[in-house]
Amino acid sequence: MVLLRVTLFIILMLLFSAYAGQTLRTVTSSKWVWWVYLLLCALVLINFFTQFLDIYNIQKESARTNAFGYLIILLVFQAIVVVFLSIRIFFVVLERLSLFLFLKWDLFGWVEENLSAR
Repeated sequence: MVLLRVTLFIILMLLFSAYAGQTLRTVTSSKWVWWVYLLLCALVLINFFTQFLDIYNIQKESARTNAFGYLIILLVFQAIVVVFLSIRIFFVVLERLSLFLFLKWDLFGWVEENLSAR
């Protein structure tokens, strides 16, 4: 049961990290920002799982706390990036929908028939 929970957590973290990475790729055009983000995600996740592999070693409590803190910081950053991109996507869809409904736009540009009819 524990292995299933850990596997599900790893899959969800990887999916969330991949989506946040795609948002960073969309927002910035420089590739080094994306590679730094991927490196930091990998380091934080590897640090988190290596600190929690030995659960019976009490002397590692400070390292576990730091690893959990780094994971929380990474999750907060990813959530902020995803929320801002989702808001942007929502407004773009709302704008395209309003143009389509009220100004006779096609969803991907002007409709040619409307231009020739005028």
